[in-house]
Amino acid sequence: MNESVTNLRSLFQLDAICDRETTDGWSRQIVDHLAAEVKGITWTAAIPDFAAKIGELLDLEIPELLVIGWRRAEDLKEALAESAGSPGETIILVLSEHTITTEHEPYIEIRLLRVFPVPKRIVFKVTLVATLVGIELRIRSGRIEEISAGKCSARGTLSLGGMQIAAKHFGTFPLDGWKFDPDADFGVRA
Repeated sequence: MNESVTNLRSLFQLDAICDRETTDGWSRQIVDHLAAEVKGITWTAAIPDFAAKIGELLDLEIPELLVIGWRRAEDLKEALAESAGSPGETIILVLSEHTITTEHEPYIEIRLLRVFPVPKRIVFKVTLVATLVGIELRIRSGRIEEISAGKCSARGTLSLGGMQIAAKHFGTFPLDGWKFDPDADFGVRA
């Protein structure tokens, strides 16, 4: 993993936000939202634990989210298919400057059988807008192995039930040297 690239949790600085917020800040709004979602449960005492779980939801690596955004690119599909047909060969695919917008809906599932016969999901919405420059993908055996060059400028938002919890411009950071797990499947294999 490239040390200069990180996940959404640290880019949003969510741990720092959770440390300084109390039930007077956005976490009070979360408590109110939860109370409306799951009537009959008091959440105030559990908000630090809940905030930690929100942080865990955002342990999403930026380059892996970008790969998901690339899955419809024809040039990438062709390079993956070509490399699948030539397993020992490496293809370097250079992508022009482009912007990717990805949306994700991670959730926390609450299972209290006496209260909810069906598990209750608290769904968050994460939006990431990334502008990429100078991206080079190293492709081998029908899959993306590495981002061998490039940089990313990104911003994102985290929302719960239409309420924005965090919004941040992450600045520009390098992506070069990011290696992908060979067993990961982002829906872009040949």
